[in-house]
Amino acid sequence: MKDLTRKDLKELTKLKIKKYRKERNQVIIEGKRAVQQVIDNKIKINKIITSGENIITENIPDHLKDKIFEISRNDLKKLTSSENPQSILAIIDIPKLEMIKDNFILYLDGIQDPGNLGTIMRTALAADVDGVILSPKCCELFNPKVIRSSLGAVFTIPTLVENQQWLIEQNAIKISTVLENAENLFEWKPERNKYILIIGSEATGISKDIIDNSDVKITIPMSNKMESLNAAVSAAICMFEIKQKMNSY
Repeated sequence: MKDLTRKDLKELTKLKIKKYRKERNQVIIEGKRAVQQVIDNKIKINKIITSGENIITENIPDHLKDKIFEISRNDLKKLTSSENPQSILAIIDIPKLEMIKDNFILYLDGIQDPGNLGTIMRTALAADVDGVILSPKCCELFNPKVIRSSLGAVFTIPTLVENQQWLIEQNAIKISTVLENAENLFEWKPERNKYILIIGSEATGISKDIIDNSDVKITIPMSNKMESLNAAVSAAICMFEIKQKMNSY
């Protein structure tokens, strides 16, 4: 286990800023579970950094042993965004995943809450969605809170950032989730086709232009005691229901 130099520590702290994450195409992964996930998914790891507290480095593959660095607990806190960080993190290259299939894609229109975005990414992976497209108005995909909330899904599901015009031009049935003047999700019957499910932000919903250019509008029926659902919850219900319908062709 090697010591991290002060110069390296100073440079790595810059990865807490979006600008430097984008410039270097690198990101900090926090916590034992997250580090294990990137190891399991064979994502390139540049450094593994630990404060040495109850971390069993024997579980780290031999080819990564020379990339383990030790720093103090106080220095490790300088690299993390959580208040009570675990005593291990990793510096990784952000992977670029090709979207091999596009039978069922999720388009996110302006999801700005990192916790919601991370949860949606995690659910999209669980629902076996082919890829997730973010509008330019979405929060940064590799924001530390998004990464934590996604449980590493941001590194295993293909993603792109595309604008509204891209969406309109796609040769697929576009499904907007709205509250009124829409078909009941559970009664709607899809055709054999490609689909793009569109989820909007909790604050503003889906933009009017996108709704106007949608082929299908669906709603989740619910009690009149509640006005709406959390965006991540709505996305989860719709993804699993549509995927089940598609699988029953």
